[in-house]
Amino acid sequence: MLDVYILEDNPVELSQIDNYVRQVGQQLKIQLNIHLFSTLAQISQSLPEPSLRNVYILDLLKCQFKLEKS
Repeated sequence: MLDVYILEDNPVELSQIDNYVRQVGQQLKIQLNIHLFSTLAQISQSLPEPSLRNVYILDLLKCQFKLEKS
């Protein structure tokens, strides 16, 4: 089982990444526990202890830019 943490502020892109990751998991026959986030605050509150079973897909540049503009 792999825990996959995906941060993407665009809901359409978040859905596309989610679908792609699920397809890859099925092809590789890997069980995935996917966690979706649209803000840095959300993912910051949910980060687990470091582990080899964690995979992160982060859209930090866009999220960081939005924080700076606010």
